[in-house]
Amino acid sequence: MNSYTTRLMHWLICILPFQLNAQTKTFEYTGSVQTYVVPNGVYSLQVDMYGASGGWNDYSGVRYDKYFPGKGGRVQTTLSVQPGQTLYIYVGEKGADAASGVGGKGGFNGGGDGNTSSAYSGGGGGGATDIRINGTDLQNRVIVAGGGGGAAYNYADGGDNGGAGGDLIAGDGFSNHLQEDESRGRGATQTEGGIGGQWPSYERGGSGTLGLGGNGPAGTCGTGGGGGYYGGGGGCWSGGGGGSSYTDKKCTNVKHQQGVNEGNGKVIISTGFPEPQNNCIDLYVNISGPTTLCEGESIYFVASSNYGAYLSWDNGVQNNISFTPPVGKSSYTVTSTSKKECPKTIELNVIPRSIKATTTNGIICEGESTTLIGFGAENFIWTNGIQNNVPFVPPVGVNNYTVRSADSYGTNQCSSEASVFVVVNKVLTNAAVEQASNNKNSSINLEPSGGTFPYSYYWTKDGTEISRNEDVFNLTSGTYQVIVVDAIGCSATQSFTIGNTLSSGNQSQGLKAEMSSDQIYLKVSYSGLLDYKIVNDLGEIVITGTVNNAGQIDVSRLPTGNYRICSLYNSISDNVNFVKW
Repeated sequence: MNSYTTRLMHWLICILPFQLNAQTKTFEYTGSVQTYVVPNGVYSLQVDMYGASGGWNDYSGVRYDKYFPGKGGRVQTTLSVQPGQTLYIYVGEKGADAASGVGGKGGFNGGGDGNTSSAYSGGGGGGATDIRINGTDLQNRVIVAGGGGGAAYNYADGGDNGGAGGDLIAGDGFSNHLQEDESRGRGATQTEGGIGGQWPSYERGGSGTLGLGGNGPAGTCGTGGGGGYYGGGGGCWSGGGGGSSYTDKKCTNVKHQQGVNEGNGKVIISTGFPEPQNNCIDLYVNISGPTTLCEGESIYFVASSNYGAYLSWDNGVQNNISFTPPVGKSSYTVTSTSKKECPKTIELNVIPRSIKATTTNGIICEGESTTLIGFGAENFIWTNGIQNNVPFVPPVGVNNYTVRSADSYGTNQCSSEASVFVVVNKVLTNAAVEQASNNKNSSINLEPSGGTFPYSYYWTKDGTEISRNEDVFNLTSGTYQVIVVDAIGCSATQSFTIGNTLSSGNQSQGLKAEMSSDQIYLKVSYSGLLDYKIVNDLGEIVITGTVNNAGQIDVSRLPTGNYRICSLYNSISDNVNFVKW
């Protein structure tokens, strides 16, 4: 056996046991520090870690997905360690989404807080992910993956995105698709935090500091900067800046990526040799607008090579040439002739404009339900809080309901609308009752309204049918009821009490009552003291009092209708019906 073979055998004997027992451990977000103890015989770790993304915006309780939070950065490296050494691991939390009237809180481990103008609210900055050795202070960090900035809500066509976290210089926030306006939060660097943005006449957002993203200013749709080695600046009506990444001298084979992680951060530690890495870098692609479009809208991509290579798109797309994508979801990939550049894929979602709407029943009766149904969109937003394809009871009258198309977050898209009308009928009898007097017989005259003409009628007296005409005449004392039904089956029911004539001498012998000619007083006579009550045709007591032999009762405030006066305590059976006009 020669010397070379001997050395190779020794190397395999020493190395193979560790490789056969290689371990991989993943640390997810918990909201507190976690620890990892380096195993025996391990002197280097393969680390793959991700910063957290920023939070979404809000407008009066609705998220608008034309404004994207910044994604967290990624760091891949080999970390030099000692067996038994303790690593302190801080996994970043996604920046909280804004809610109605509330800015999103910054994510754990350095994310800046969003703020609100009451109607418009900005998302919180994403927290950084880092590893610390020999202590838990910020100065003990050896690897940091920056977090993304929070998203704002300002321009109607979108583009107030959070800045991308990660890399040695993190991404600035956006204002109306551009990284130029003073209102944007700036990305952090290796020596200082990102500067906070300022909209004219508003406060400036907080600037980032070591490990901390800046906060969005009060009274604005303020956005939090991402946490990082240095934190990103807070945005003022624009996206927050991203936090920067970092590695110290213990790290080799370092690879930084900016804006790749959505959600909470993550740390993956492996004791084995690193897998072969694809050392290509992502192609940079500038997109002319948001990736969610309306039917018929155009877009173009501008991809550029750092090596002067030839670039080509699939699906017939040409670089820097506008095209109209089809309805639905589609993807487009650009590739480079240089192996140093990775392919880049852009995904688009096109919302249709051809929304339609209908109802299960457009003409109904009071108290009945109907269902509104929209067609031709991903989701639907109805006026008055109505839910698509869910039964509800509309109010009486002619109701106009409008539906708009919406994306998966319930946000209005593409100004596509359709309307349906629901008519709710309520039938009214509008009866006029004439009690018998001066040899004139009682009658009930109807003037129905509401509902759908023509009407049909069903009259009963004391439960027995007496007529199917609109009006009834020559009525004797008793209880009458009418049911009025319109053309679609909506109905109204009313009961009437026809009493004896007040002047015919048919009143009780003890109690007598007669309305005054001006309809203000009820003239009452009774032999002795009487505690009385006046009852309406619903059986409700409307007036009580006492009369001694004779008196006048003020009934001027009673509404028109049928009434009865009788003993308050039912001590006598005498009672008299009367009509107030």
